[in-house]
Amino acid sequence: MKQSELIIAVANISGIGRMVVKEVLQTTADVVADTLGQPGEEDVAVPGFGKFSPRRRLPRLGRNPATGEEISLPGGRVAKFSPAKRFRDEVAGKR
Repeated sequence: MKQSELIIAVANISGIGRMVVKEVLQTTADVVADTLGQPGEEDVAVPGFGKFSPRRRLPRLGRNPATGEEISLPGGRVAKFSPAKRFRDEVAGKR
């Protein structure tokens, strides 16, 4: 599903205008990214959807897929998503 399709689906279900839905989704993404980018280890929970958590990735060796040459990959912060039980059950067809 493309972003535009998601916006239309949410707007149709909720009865809220497309521009408002688009702005809310973008603002939500910005807040999650800003919170996870802060120095602390604060999680962001979205009820019924899941939880975003910051994680540290250690530096490691990787390979260039074109040449097979070993390269050093730097560490850094990444976002981890853990789906909520309700979301997992819905995707698995248990609801």
